[in-house]
Amino acid sequence: MNRFILRYGFLAGGIVMASGLTLWPFTANPAEAGVLGMVIGFAFMSVAMSFVFFGVRAYRTSLGGTVTFLAALRCGLAIAGIASLIYVLAWEVAHANLFPDFAQNYGKVMIRDFEATLPSAEALAAKQAEVAEFVSSYKLWYVRMGYTLMEIAPVGILASVLAAAFLRKNARTE
Repeated sequence: MNRFILRYGFLAGGIVMASGLTLWPFTANPAEAGVLGMVIGFAFMSVAMSFVFFGVRAYRTSLGGTVTFLAALRCGLAIAGIASLIYVLAWEVAHANLFPDFAQNYGKVMIRDFEATLPSAEALAAKQAEVAEFVSSYKLWYVRMGYTLMEIAPVGILASVLAAAFLRKNARTE
């Protein structure tokens, strides 16, 4: 199982990393990308996590065409875990070298959006305090890595569960 996990995990991680590297030059400030940037990002994550399906299918084939739901889920989660780790590490490198002021810019965008939608000055002040706390906490590497992992992990978990459900095939006993 390890060779399938590594092969397909690195393929999925490579796609996610390559998508980021190809899209970042077109965005001087990722915080300004908005909804379109999120849609494109999650589309690339979904394409990358399709390798979970291919990896579980290859693993099932290597076992003679049968795999239990739990074994398929374990394989899928491990593939998704490697891809997610690569995604997080790629963002850390990009953050350190290309976007060191990402949190501040993202905070400015959030405040600008809140100013347009919040009804009162008190509500805006409360949101500004929340944004200031976010910007402060984003300076901590483990908090930043957690936020980044929360972007891709749900896609990987969903891909793993779906792959395990669709690809499970138990041996028939007669």
